[in-house]
Parts: sequence; structure tokens; C-alpha cells
Amino acid sequence: MTRPLHIRLLFAACLLVLLAAMAAVSVTTLRLDRAQMQAAQQAETEEKVRLALWRMDSLLTSIMVEESARPFSAWESFSRNEPALTKGYAPIQPGEILTPSPLLAYSSSNVLLHFQLSPEGQLTSPQVPIGAERAPALMNGATTAGIQIAGARLNEYQSLLNLQSDAPPPDLVLSPQAGNPVLNRDVLINGCAVFRTNTVGPITVPEQLLAQADAPRGQRAPGGQQRNSPQWQEIRSDNEWQARANFNQAVQLQAVTNAFYGNQMQSRSGSGGQRSGFASPSSISAPRQTNATVALNVGPRPPAALPVTDLAGEGVFKPLWVGSELVLARRVNFADRFVVQGVWLNWTNLRQSLVAGVKDLFPSAEILPVLASNSDPQARLLAAIPARLVTGSASLPGLRLWSPARTALVLAWLCVLLAAAAVAVLLHGTVSLSERRAAFVSAVTHELRTPLTTFKMYSEMLAEGMVADETKRKSYLSTLCSEANRLSHLVENVLAYARLERGSARSRAERVSLGQLIDRVKPRLDQRAAQAGMQVVVDSDEQALGTVVHVDASAVEQILFNLVDNACKYAAPTATEKLIHLEALPDGKFAMLRVRDHGQGISAEGARRLFQPFSKSAHEAAHTAPGVGLGLALCRRLSRSMGGDLRLEALARGGACFVLTLPLSHGSETGVGASIG
Repeated sequence: MTRPLHIRLLFAACLLVLLAAMAAVSVTTLRLDRAQMQAAQQAETEEKVRLALWRMDSLLTSIMVEESARPFSAWESFSRNEPALTKGYAPIQPGEILTPSPLLAYSSSNVLLHFQLSPEGQLTSPQVPIGAERAPALMNGATTAGIQIAGARLNEYQSLLNLQSDAPPPDLVLSPQAGNPVLNRDVLINGCAVFRTNTVGPITVPEQLLAQADAPRGQRAPGGQQRNSPQWQEIRSDNEWQARANFNQAVQLQAVTNAFYGNQMQSRSGSGGQRSGFASPSSISAPRQTNATVALNVGPRPPAALPVTDLAGEGVFKPLWVGSELVLARRVNFADRFVVQGVWLNWTNLRQSLVAGVKDLFPSAEILPVLASNSDPQARLLAAIPARLVTGSASLPGLRLWSPARTALVLAWLCVLLAAAAVAVLLHGTVSLSERRAAFVSAVTHELRTPLTTFKMYSEMLAEGMVADETKRKSYLSTLCSEANRLSHLVENVLAYARLERGSARSRAERVSLGQLIDRVKPRLDQRAAQAGMQVVVDSDEQALGTVVHVDASAVEQILFNLVDNACKYAAPTATEKLIHLEALPDGKFAMLRVRDHGQGISAEGARRLFQPFSKSAHEAAHTAPGVGLGLALCRRLSRSMGGDLRLEALARGGACFVLTLPLSHGSETGVGASIG
């Protein structure tokens, strides 16, 4: 019994190794598959981010292009249009013709106000005409309500500019002597200037820049650049040229003025109607020193002086955050001064429009400003404005539950488990069959030893004449005949089962009634019952006995004899009635033969292995009724080979009841089975 245990332990160890290997492969596969899905998910998200940024930048770019296309003169409620001629081609005096600004009647949900800021902090707007400009403005598209709204916004923005900045630009150069805080006005002016500065402190202009600007034509400037070289053309930008022009103006006025913040804008001229924002050099008076005036350290004065003109150099609009408000600002340079022109954007409405444009991609998206204090190189930045896209926590799609790798892994596990289960069942069946066959050999050995011992003893006694009494001699001969029948029945069952296992049994089906079958086997059954002190009783009517079946008659006789033999061996000692009932009953497409006794019945444990071949051990064979546990298994195989079946009726009480079903004569003959021949 130890060998089957060793086989099972070896199988369990192999199975554990296989499952451990499959688990390791599964963990690695799932980790790689999850990494692949996360990479694909991240790529999909980044593609959606690029699409969202493109949508938002497209909207913002259209606004910036629209504002950049406006001339600098549009930031005046009325600007002069020169040169101009009369109908007779006579020149018109400067300032005689004024053109209304297109911004007087401009209205947009994305723009709150257009404004213009001087270095001294004077804030104006073309949408807020003052003085004599108000009446013609109303005649050129402006409305009283619009002017009032714009005026309120202008005052609000003026207050915003005077507040201290929370996040000054990182490149703002503060003077060591400066003790004043940086205002939003400083951030706005510095945001669109080349040289960063603070309006309350001095700045230093690089000596090399002015030296290159003052180098004679054709002469190499410091650093080796020619004036006509590309490097020189780059140096001569609007702001650098303005720095040089401001220096010449300072020389003419005998005072050091600020290249970017120095000169105060001229007041309006009452007689000529000329606006100070566009005054000519001849009308500029000496600068008035204010707190906003900044000294420009320019080093040695170059001998040459560039001519001073009143031509404007327009910068490009740059988006800036002034406090919590978004503006587009640019610098407009003149020969003697500069102004900052800007567009105050409606950030609340603009942000809602941007978020609504990407709602299908990121339902919980947000647009946050990017300031110097919270700038992140890894942030998803917009190209048009200093802002970043926050996709939200629900932006990432969930990982798929199933993938090709996971499906293949599940199928592999199913195949492994099914294979392991099949091997386990096969191994269990093989081991169990081996154990049962070993037990069968022991049982057969015991069953053969008992009658052989009886044969040897009785035959020796009879041969040697030791039994003189004729009655005893007949008894001994009857015992020898009974033991011979017992051995014949045992050998017959074993040979019949072996033929069924090999599939070599011959088919011998015939049409016969149930009554004829019972009549053929009844004498043999009565003889066997009489040996056990019992009686076989046929309980059936003539109609049931006349049912015709298509079976192998010899196989049915062997089944009935085995059932009666079992009843005689197991039920006779404890039977309340010494009767064995044989009943014939019709059952739809089948006919039934029931064999019922009045013994102690069969336990649940015995019923589970009742029809298993070789299920009786040598110990059981020695301590129970004679037999090797093969009869019922043989009976079931014979019944099923004929297209019927044999079962134990579980509802029977007061004994065991076996039901044999047989196919009727009009049934198919393909299911007819074998006979023992």
C-alpha cells in the first residue's frame, strides 16, 4: 500500500513545481502587460493633451493676431493721419485731421479693455475719450454706457497696477539702493522691455552695446562685428536704437535721462490739438525730474550722434500676468520716449471657452496661470500664453481588464489545470484499478482456496473409503457438486467480464417476451434460492409478462441469477420474509425487471462502490458472504451492452431492490450488447 502513496506524493510534488513555474511566468507576464498598457495609456493621454493644447492655442492665437494687426495709433481715441493733402493737392498742417480709433465701438467677450501706459504711470484708453473727444466719439460708434463701463474698468486696472506684485519677473534687475517694493506697473513695463529694470532704481546699460552702436561705419566694433554684418543688424534692434537715440536726446537737453523711463510725456497742446503721445522732437521741453526718473549709466560719450526722429517702432504683443489678470502688452518706441500698449483680457470668460473646447477630451480640465513662482518645466504649457493645462484626476482612462496577453495567460492556466486534472484522474484511476485488481487477486485466491480445500478433503475421504455411510456419502457428493457450481459461477463471471473488457463478446440478440425469459431462468433461480432457504416469487400480470423485448436472453438470465444469488448470500441471514420478488413492469420505451428482497438493505457507503469491479478485498471476502465483488459490475456492463441499465432503487425500504431496464422489441438494435456465449 505504500507504492500508491509514493506515486501520489510524486505527482503532487511535480504539480507544485509546475504551478510555481506558471505562477512566476504569470506574474512576469502581468507586470509586462500592465507596463505596456500604461505606456499605451500614457501615449494616448499625451496625444489628447497635444490636441487640447492645439485647440486652445488656436483660439488664443486668433485673438493675438487680431490685436497685433492693429496699428499703434488705434490706442488713441483720435489720432492724426499724416501726411495728408487737400483736394487741391495742398499739404494739410499736422494735427488738422484726426482719425477715430476703431476701438471706440469695439466689443468682445474676451477683451475687457485696451489701454496705454506711460512710464510715469499715466493710464489711458481709446475706449475712454476725455474732454473734447467725448462728443465726436459718441458720433463715431461709441456709446455712453460703453464709455462708462470702460471708464470703470480703467479705474479698476489703474488700482491693480498700483498694487505690489506677488511674483515679479525673475530677470528684473533691482538696484542695491532700491528699497521700494515692485509694483504690478513695474512688472507690466519690464515684461515688454529689452532691458529689465525697476522704476524706482537705476539700471546699467552694457558698455559694449552702446560702443557697438557708436562705432564709425565700416569700422569694427568691439567684439569684431562689422556694422553691415548680420550680428550688427541684430544689435540694431528697435530698443537698442532707442537707447542710442535717448542718449543723443539727453546730450541735447544737457541732462542724463532714462533710456526707457526718463522723459515725461508732453501735455496736450490746447492751440494745435496735437496729442502728446505723438509729439515731435521740436516740441519736447526739458524733462521734469520725478520719482520715476532713472539714471542711465552709459560710460564715455561717443563723439558721433545719431539723428533723432519721431518714427515709432512697434514691438510684438507679449502675454503677461499682472496680478491675477492676463494682459497682452507691447512696447512702442519713439525717438524721445516710449509707451506700453496693452489689451486686458477677460480671463474668466477666456478660461471657460478654453476649457469648454477640450471638454470632450478632458471633462475635468483646468487652466492655471504660470508665474515665476510656480513654473514647472514638465508642465503642459500653452504656447500662446503663460498658462498650463491640468487634465484632472479623471483624465486617465482606466486600464483594460482583458488584453491578448491576459487572455492567452488565462487559456494557458486553464490548459495546465485541465491537463493536471486529467493526469490526476488518470493516475487515480490507474492506481485504484491496480489496487482493486490486487484485491481481486487476493479475493479470488481466497474464493478458490475454500472450495479446493473442500474438494481435496472430500475427494480423499471418498477415494479412501473413509465414508461408509451411504447418507453421508451422498451429502459429501452434494457438497462437491455445490462447490463445483460455485467455482463454475465464479469462473463464468470472471471470463464474461474479461470478454467485455476486451470487446470480444459475441452479439446474440433476439425477440423474446418477459414471461419467456422468466420461465427459462426460473428453475435455476428456484434451485439457488432453495439452497439458501428462500423462495422466488413472480409478481406480475399477464400483460406485463407479455411485453416483448429485444435482448440477449443468456445475458439476461445471467443478470437475474447474479441478483438472486446476491439476495441469497446477503439478505437470507437477516430477511424478515424468506421471499425474493421478481416483478415485470412496462416503463415507456423500456421494460423493467425488479428483484427485491426483505433483508437489511445496503448502506450508503456500500451503495457508492456497489457497481465497481474488484471492490471486495481479501479480508471482506473472508469475513462476508462468498464472492469477489465482480457480479454487480458484470451485470451492469451486460445490461448497458444491450441498451438497458441496472440500478439500485434508493427508495426501497426493508431490503434491497435492483431494477433492470431492457429495450422493447421495436427499439433500435444498434445498442444490443454482448453475451457471454
